[in-house]
Amino acid sequence: MATEEDPLSKGKPKAGPKSKAKSSKKLIKESNSYETELAEIEKKSESVLEKIEEIRGRRCYVLWTGINNQTVDAVYDDLRTNYIDSNGKLDVVIDSGGGSIDAAYNLACLFQQYGSDELTFIIPRWAKSAATLLACSGEEILMTPVAELGPLIHRLQL
Repeated sequence: MATEEDPLSKGKPKAGPKSKAKSSKKLIKESNSYETELAEIEKKSESVLEKIEEIRGRRCYVLWTGINNQTVDAVYDDLRTNYIDSNGKLDVVIDSGGGSIDAAYNLACLFQQYGSDELTFIIPRWAKSAATLLACSGEEILMTPVAELGPLIHRLQL
């Protein structure tokens, strides 16, 4: 019984050991390229953060993640280690889809300790759900024209 050849594969080389090796090398090269791009983005982000701190005359914390108990632990450790010099004034940049309402409350309490005189939340793009609650814990919210606050869809237990 004759088998039909796939018309889409006509003229294409068959996959074999050599093509797999080339594929692996290509993936490694792409991976290195992504790592280089990420390093460049990190440098640019640090530069922007320094400019914000210089312009605003206060420390600035970036929260660019979902909000959960692990986030609270990481933020707590970072604030204790790197933000002792906040002098009661703190900006927090939020870009988050939200998460745990309880963790957001804990983060709000932490940020209020370090921004006890002035606490400002800066939202470049979005602060959804629990991140919206967090943003409301400061004295001021600064938003870009395309920034969004999101609905609080958590159930309250009375």
